[in-house]
Amino acid sequence: MARATPEKKVDHVLQQGTFGHRWHEASAQAQRCVVRSTLHVLRGKWKLLILSLLLDGPRRYGELRAALPEVSEKMLIQHLKELEQDQLVVRTSYPEVPPRVVYTLTDHGRRLLPLFDAMLAWGAAYWADPEVQAGPCPL
Repeated sequence: MARATPEKKVDHVLQQGTFGHRWHEASAQAQRCVVRSTLHVLRGKWKLLILSLLLDGPRRYGELRAALPEVSEKMLIQHLKELEQDQLVVRTSYPEVPPRVVYTLTDHGRRLLPLFDAMLAWGAAYWADPEVQAGPCPL
């Protein structure tokens, strides 16, 4: 049986959804490809904050708008559309008066939970490190 190349291993691992546990097995090229693909989907100043709010459950547009007052309406709509196009979020519009629109994470979106857990752990350690002069939390 032929030995699999690192790129083929990455392809297999990506199909299985367990890439994060095998970073050291991937070639540098495959690592860059995966990281760039991830950054491409999550690019944008506000997308991670939007996704973090949706991890708690479905949210109406108005709830997202109120939770992120520093985000312009134009940027919020743009990021929500991009997240929908990238299949991380589903938009459900209800034919009511007034109209009701609800955003929910898809299965792909919910798979980001370990990323947010890792970010939370890293951020807590970073802010707690006395050698880091991070200043106050940038709300």
